[in-house]
Amino acid sequence: MTPAFWSPSTPWLIFNHNLEGVCKFFDPLNRKNYVSEIPGLSGTVFHHSKGGWLLVSRNDDSVFFFNPFTQEQIDLPNSIGVFWGISFSSPPTSPDCVVFAVHNINPYHISIKTCCPGDMSWKNYSDYETTVPFVVVHNNPVFYEGLFHCLGLGGRLGVFNHRENTWNVLDKPEAVQNETCDCFLTESGGELVMVSVDHLGDPINTFLLDQSKMVWVEVKSLGEQTLFVGHEASLSMKAIRGMENKIYFSRIRGSCSNEPVFYSMETKNGRVEFWKSKVYSNCTWIEPNGYVFESNQNNNELRLIGSR
Repeated sequence: MTPAFWSPSTPWLIFNHNLEGVCKFFDPLNRKNYVSEIPGLSGTVFHHSKGGWLLVSRNDDSVFFFNPFTQEQIDLPNSIGVFWGISFSSPPTSPDCVVFAVHNINPYHISIKTCCPGDMSWKNYSDYETTVPFVVVHNNPVFYEGLFHCLGLGGRLGVFNHRENTWNVLDKPEAVQNETCDCFLTESGGELVMVSVDHLGDPINTFLLDQSKMVWVEVKSLGEQTLFVGHEASLSMKAIRGMENKIYFSRIRGSCSNEPVFYSMETKNGRVEFWKSKVYSNCTWIEPNGYVFESNQNNNELRLIGSR
């Protein structure tokens, strides 16, 4: 049973439950739902998260950071325009935070925008052409070893260096998956990891990037790691008991369920069955670690007490 006061130890799913700023949180460890009224998130769309911060937008073309636990807001320049993927290098309170947005003009032409908190406008780079086709998949870029890594169809990688303003589609790794598969990219244990899902048959494949040979190598175990994957954000953590060597997806089994959708790398099964699960259009994984919460007597209304 979850205590009245506690500090979470795993990522949660946050859902923008309605347009009035009522958000729902789902704790996959305790399999509980919590609700919280967060007016600052009213009418927003979630795009990415890191370190407890959300990157969100509104229909008025505003883009900003928002911390749903402290309700702090950090604005970014408006008029970002179209993007297919967006992420940031570090929390917006960090002096080296960079926001990176990318989209395809066509399979051989990439448009990139960047900015930092405090900037007055976005830097627009729209002249990156490639000799090979590269289409950004519905998965946000991953900031890894100082570079933004974008996942393309089948597992191709495009890399942006924000210090030198250079874009490069890597010759290797080559595509390893069917282009119809759903793929997720994240960093785990200091390595780039890709999770591939074929929704037609629910097979799950996990690959690690062997940087010495620049090839995707299929892995059979995550060891003590747990992955939390979704289109907006994918996270990795050293697992706690009962969650090790599993992949959790940003889905719930049914609309009124407290059952997370996960896959066990050890048993090669789990509560997956994507066709039976519900995916929410406006949700993402977020890290509540470091905050202390209390819930009401019904154990579903969430309130921040402080930080540890």
